[in-house]
Amino acid sequence: MPYYTDLFAPETYQAFGNSDRQVSGYRMSQKAMAKKIQIGDKFVCYMTKLSRWIGILELVSEYYTDDTPIFYPDDDPFVVRFRVRPPARHSRQAGSSKRLSACGSLEKQCLKDPLSLPTIPI
Repeated sequence: MPYYTDLFAPETYQAFGNSDRQVSGYRMSQKAMAKKIQIGDKFVCYMTKLSRWIGILELVSEYYTDDTPIFYPDDDPFVVRFRVRPPARHSRQAGSSKRLSACGSLEKQCLKDPLSLPTIPI
């Protein structure tokens, strides 16, 4: 299964966190790339300005276009959208101590819920 980078600015990450966390979006200029992405592929999420990997999302739909504001209250540019979900979480019990975490100093919180990082002051 292919992996794709999903970039979040602090503002869009906060908007994603305030939503139902089931939709991620790209700009219309990335529609050709979006056509290649399939159900089951993964988005590896990266936060700009913080320069940190923050999570993984699994795609549960093909792309669709929708201009309903999610990431910005007006003129949301991320209209090429996918339905997403966090992948299944692994137990930290016997045999599962090796976990991939790229959350640096926020590792404990990331392991608990990788999509619940605190709001970053701007």
